[in-house]
Amino acid sequence: MVKFTLKSCDQGWGGQSKYRGTYNKSGTWLEASILRNLESVESLLGLKTVKAAHLDQQCQNVEIQNPIDGTRRWHLQSNLHASSEVKRHEVVWTDMDVFDEQAEIDATAQGRGTGRGFVSTISPGDRVGVIARTLNPLWHNHVFSAQVDIFYSI
Repeated sequence: MVKFTLKSCDQGWGGQSKYRGTYNKSGTWLEASILRNLESVESLLGLKTVKAAHLDQQCQNVEIQNPIDGTRRWHLQSNLHASSEVKRHEVVWTDMDVFDEQAEIDATAQGRGTGRGFVSTISPGDRVGVIARTLNPLWHNHVFSAQVDIFYSI
């Protein structure tokens, strides 16, 4: 099981007023990735400044593909649409990768991803990354904290 505890918010302006107070059409969100064989990325992180595009290019080499949809990241949590209210979200993913239509509907209504394929893809030595994203490069996604707890049995 992986539990993400996040505190974040949107820039608080823009968007369509009919979506305010919901997660619909949010322009800011967080994604999760599984990183494996990090030597090339860790050497970059030791530098004082790293261009985001260069880091992203290096991460493509170490981000593990989502077996469910073929992307390299999982949708984790959207911010409320055009709201500057800092929200705490707790997202829990397990190794239950069976499609559940009601669970998908519930997760979407809360702006969460279901994490299908995430936990079952993690291997010993992997790292979990949390990436803040925006629809437009001029928008702001304010992330105040992100905690990842990984639970496993041996």
